Amino acid sequence: MATAKLAGITLNWLPSSVESIDNVPISDYLQVKSLYSVYQDPDALFNQLFYSPALAFQNNGDAFSLRSNPFGLNDTSSFIFANDTKPQVFSNFAYVVGNFTNINSGADLFSKFVLPATTTTSTQQATTTQPPLTTITGYPNNPVAAHPQGYTVGFFLDGYNDTCILVMSGFEGQNTQDTRDQLEQQQAIQDTLSNCTAAGKTKLIIDLSANGGGHIFSGLVLPKFISRSHC
Repeated sequence: MATAKLAGITLNWLPSSVESIDNVPISDYLQVKSLYSVYQDPDALFNQLFYSPALAFQNNGDAFSLRSNPFGLNDTSSFIFANDTKPQVFSNFAYVVGNFTNINSGADLFSKFVLPATTTTSTQQATTTQPPLTTITGYPNNPVAAHPQGYTVGFFLDGYNDTCILVMSGFEGQNTQDTRDQLEQQQAIQDTLSNCTAAGKTKLIIDLSANGGGHIFSGLVLPKFISRSHC
């Protein structure tokens, strides 16, 4: 039996390419569907539909995915594959991912999902323990600096003695209770540049793949430091 690999997973069957969905050529169909995503750049919108190591690192992009307008989605979708001219019809369905317990009115819905959450007096303090430097699948295995939450990491590029990489998969972390989050990202950036300069690196690649944004000042590097960096 023929085998193939899809996103690093070995299959015991040979997949066939999709020619059209609902009688729309697949390239046109995907181009329209990409517009329902959250990015602004057209290329980023389209690329987000497919597997990306940067998205997979964030546990969001390890397979093909797209967003659809729920008000324009039919009960079924018709696929035509390259190895079969007969349409394959699949049912569309939705499932609820939110917790709607005790939501019995519009006011309940507004209170739970729109109004800010109430805080308690026992707010958990952010930990100051520094975990080991992060290794990201698909990137070099020699991180030289890292944010504690791992979304900003500096590397030396294997095989290129003059180049280092600053991976910034976001401008804010997942742990919103960490009041030092922005300071720690700035520190990770500065540590990366310091290590680049100390190692004699002259080229810097800033990898913003899958960076969905965040706090505008989180990526700030002090001008005083930049003036001393040769990267």
